[in-house]
Formats: sequence, structure tokens, C-alpha cells
Amino acid sequence: MIAMACVVGFLTGAVPSGRPLGVEVVRFAVAALLASAVAFAVLIITGWAVGAWSFGAGIQLSAAMLLVSATLWLTLSPPQGGSVSGVSFFTLTWILIVGSLIVWRFSEDVIRDWGSARRTRIELEESYRLTSRVNELLAAAGREWFGIYGGVVEQHVAHPIRELRRRSVELDNAGLADAIDRLVDDIMRPLAQILHPVSVRAGIIASVQRMDRRLTPVASGAIRGLDAAGLLLDDDVRLQVYRRIRRLRPVFFGGTITVTQTTDTVMFDARPVLAAPSLDPVQRLAGLRIDSDGILHAPRPGQEDVASPALTRARTSISLWRNLSTPPVVSVRLAVLIAILTVPGQWYGPSPTLVNATFTWDGLIGAGIGALVTIAAAYLIAVVPWSRRGTGGPLWTITAWVLIGLVSGLCGLAVARTLDPLDFTAAAALSIVARGVIRFALIGLLHQLARGYAARARSDADQTRSQLDDARRMRSALLAEADATERFVAESLHRTVQGRLAAIALLLRLDRRQEALVELADTCEVTIPLMEGELTALSPERRQAVPSVVPAWLGMTLIDRVDWVQVEELSPSLAYDLHRVVDECLVNAARHGSATSMEIHITQDVRRLTLHCQDNGSGGAISHRVGLGSQLFAETCDVYGGTWQLLPSASGTEFTMTAVLTHVTSR
Repeated sequence: MIAMACVVGFLTGAVPSGRPLGVEVVRFAVAALLASAVAFAVLIITGWAVGAWSFGAGIQLSAAMLLVSATLWLTLSPPQGGSVSGVSFFTLTWILIVGSLIVWRFSEDVIRDWGSARRTRIELEESYRLTSRVNELLAAAGREWFGIYGGVVEQHVAHPIRELRRRSVELDNAGLADAIDRLVDDIMRPLAQILHPVSVRAGIIASVQRMDRRLTPVASGAIRGLDAAGLLLDDDVRLQVYRRIRRLRPVFFGGTITVTQTTDTVMFDARPVLAAPSLDPVQRLAGLRIDSDGILHAPRPGQEDVASPALTRARTSISLWRNLSTPPVVSVRLAVLIAILTVPGQWYGPSPTLVNATFTWDGLIGAGIGALVTIAAAYLIAVVPWSRRGTGGPLWTITAWVLIGLVSGLCGLAVARTLDPLDFTAAAALSIVARGVIRFALIGLLHQLARGYAARARSDADQTRSQLDDARRMRSALLAEADATERFVAESLHRTVQGRLAAIALLLRLDRRQEALVELADTCEVTIPLMEGELTALSPERRQAVPSVVPAWLGMTLIDRVDWVQVEELSPSLAYDLHRVVDECLVNAARHGSATSMEIHITQDVRRLTLHCQDNGSGGAISHRVGLGSQLFAETCDVYGGTWQLLPSASGTEFTMTAVLTHVTSR
């Protein structure tokens, strides 16, 4: 900074002729160091006006004041004074440096806040992209789940039971009962472990060890400790990792699955395995991803839930006009800082006479009085309601700072007239007044724009952070609800088959063979095909083609009083969406309210159509909590401009959903 000050000093003609260059450089260096001390003192004195200076800001402003003070000192110190062009160059440099640093000091949070807001918006957009129309996403996952269930029913249930039926003619009662017990012990109970992975709550590594000895987990002691304590992965993420690993098949006689971690992800590298299937939508919703090497990545607790690739965004337009009216529109602290740091400008001007002016105590005192008058004017303007509340609009902001600058310029004019009462030109007077207006109006308005921009950035960041937190909470609730729904279906399938098998084995041991064979035949010819048909009927494609299906495992009776043909004529999309709503109500009534029957009907008036679902369950009023059902209901209401309620009634629980007819007919 001393070298830079030397260069500026030479450019401004501060070095007089006739002196050795070395002497001038030493003199300049000493002056620069003294100026640095003065700058630091100014920072301490003005610290109360702008708050605590950060270390970096203090260093930079000290260096800038060193440059400014040293250049001013050396420009005025020669007996002949500096040249007019040199002084003008210095004045311009001084205003630019001091003005830029003042604006920077008061607006240093702008870039950081805006960057934070932009990153938060990108995260929010990506999270919304993955969670928007969540029910459609989970419907896609449901298709894959039902396909897996179909394969499980055929491979682990239907085929072994049909084989038992074929062999029943060869086995006696005890032999057939023992075969059924072996089927239950060797297939049904392990199947229950697959469909009900309770052990995964104790840790993913221990669950993999119990799940398949052909895949041996390899992990450090630290990772095993975190996993055992439940700190390696969130519960929902751990469950999806488990479901993913269950589908891996090692090559030959076995393999290893190496578990490592970074600051934000846990990696599972299984080798050698057959080509692994792609992630289903719910696993992607949980934040799982597979890299190019086939390694599974899962997010650590507290880290980003989903990957956030860079998104292409249009640059947000900035309303400069609106930013000017961010209250308060006048900062007294800023006015104090400008007035103190620009005290030399009160007596140092560009006129030939003032160029030759030297430092006097009268000039300093006059400049100080001018600064105090300017600060007082700024305070009076700042307490005006238009300034405090920002109700005066952008025009008042401009007017306020111009008035403060005009007061500063007039004070500078009075000081200059006092210093040089004889040879004072109109051009010099206009220059001094204009300089005062520029100092305060330019810096003040730039600062106000920066404040408004920073305030908007902070507000956007806070709002998007809140929305992103809501989206993440919704994601966790959806994953938990998806798991609960899958468990409910799996438990129903498990109870239906295993309960019948247990009853058949008991009949055989009681020597009631004929009844047992009838039950076995009924299981093969009715129960298993019914389950397979229910899995097909539950798929989204079938839901669109047929009316609401009541799966047998729900144990529900549906009394359907809806004229679906009329609804279909009104709006095919509404009919499909209402089928989905009814299906969800059936599952919720059976699962949460232990209902056994539901009656549905539709009422309609000139403005709206209302779906009523009345069940005999014990469920009470349920708030609009986040879940698969409530999300489906909210999305449907959003499409058709309606509302939904779930309230207790005299005979159980009643669900109602309205759809505005103008929204229905427009689709």
C-alpha cells in the first residue's frame, strides 16, 4: 500500500523538484505510516457509528485511509502545492475509494445473503421436483412393488402349496401336516422377515449379516459402532437401503459388501454381484443414488436428502425502484460515517486558489462544524415518518439524500468562503456544493439499493428455508407412510396364507383329512388367485379402467351409491381421481379405524360436487397431517378448487371432498 501511495503521489505531482528521490521516498513512507495511524484512529472513533468492524473490513479501510491520507498530505505539503490536474485526479480517486468502501462496508452481507438465498432456492426447486405430485411418484413405485409381490406370491406361496396339493395323495395326515409345517418354517417365516424387516432398525450391517450369508459386510469399527447406535443412517433411509441390498444377487458362491462413509454419504459397494436393478421411485425419494461404478450412495443424517444438481435458472430481475423504499430510507450511521471520512473535502477544493491552501485549524474546525450540521440534518430527516416507515416511496428516498448532500455542500461552501473570502468564483462555489450532493446522494442511494437488495435476499432465504424444511418433513412423513402401507399389504398377504396353512395342518393332526384337503384346494383355487387378482387390481393402470376395488384382505364391504357413468360423462379425469380417493379412504378406514363397511355417495348443487365416504370405524377427527392420503386429497382439491374434511359422525367417521364445477368442466 505504501508503494501504491508513492505511485499516486508521483502522479499527482506531490514530489517537488530539486530534492533527491531517496529523500522524497523516505519522507513519503514516513507520511504514509503516520496516515495509517490516523486512519486507524478514525476507525476507532467512528466505530460506534457503524457497529463493530470486522477484522478484514478494518484492515482494508485502514489501508485505504493510508492511501488517501498520505496522498492528501503529500499533495498539500509542497510549498508550491500540487497542480490543478493532480488535485482533481486525487479528488476523483479519493471519492471513488472512500465511497466504494463505505458502500461495501454497509452492504457486505448482500453477496453472502443472496448466494445463500440462491442456493436455498435451488435446493428447494430440486426437492420440489422430486416430491411434486408425490402420489404419482409413489404410484410408479407401487407398480414395481406389486410386481415384486406377484413374484413372491407365485414363487414362495403358490408354487409350494400347489406342489403340496399334488403330493397330498402320496402322504398320510402326519406327513402332509409335517410338510405344511416345514413350508411355514422354511418359507413363510423367512418371507415374513423379508416383508417385515424389523431387524433393520438395529442396524443395516447386522441386518445384512442375518439376511444373506453370501454377502459378507466389510466395515470399520467406527462405522459398525455408528450403525449399531442408529447414527449411520436415518430410519427411513436405512430401510430403503435394506430393501435395495435384498435384491442383490452375488455371483458364484458369495461376495462382500464394503461400507464406507464420507462427510455427507454412506457408500455400499457390493462385489461381485449380478447386474443390479435400478432404484425405484421411493428409493430415489429417500436420497439413494448409484454412481457410474455401481456403488450405492445413501445420505448421512442431517445431510442433503436428495442430490441437488446444478439447475439452469433465469436471472432474477431486480426492482431497483422498489429497493429504494426499504425502511428506514435514511441511515444516520451512514451519514455520520460519510461526514467524518469526508471532512477534508470541506476545505479542499479544485479552484486554483484553494489548491494552494494549507492546513489550518480554522479550516478543520469549520469542516467539523459543517459535518455536525450535516449529521443533525440527516437525523432530522431520518425521524420523519416517511423515512422511518418507507411510506414516502422511492422519490422521497432520493429527495432525502439529496437534501442531506445539499446541506453538506452548503456547509462546505461556507467553509471555503471563510478561507478565501476575496478570490472565490461561482464555478468553485458550484463545484463545492455539487461535490457535497454527490458524496451523500450517490453513496446514500447506492447503500439504500444494497440494503433493499440484501433485505429481499434475506427474506427470500428465510422463506425458502422454511419451505424446504416443510418439504423435507413431508418427505420423511411420506417415506414412513409408504413403508406403513407396504407393511399393511404384506401383513395381510402373510396372515391370509399362513393362517390357512396353520388351520390345514391342525385339521390333519385331528384326522379330519377331508376337510383339510377341501381347505387346501380352496387355498390353491380361490385364495391364491384372489390375491394375485387383487395385486393386479390395485395397480394404477387397473384403477383407471375399473371402479373402486375392495381387496378381500381389507375385510371391508363397500356400498357404492355413486352413479359413476354420470361422473364419467361430467369429467373422465374427475372420475379417475375420485376412484383414487375412494380407494385411499377404504385403506385408511380399515387400517386406522378398524372399519368393516363403507358407504359412498355424491351430492351436487349448482356450484359444487361433493363426495361422501361414511364408514363404521372408530377413527376420530384427523387434521390435515402430511401423509400419502392427505397429500392425495390436497392435490385433488388443488386441481378442482375444493376442500376435504375427515370428521367423526354418529355411526363412525365421515370423509367429504368437494370439487368446484367450474374447475371440473374446464378439465
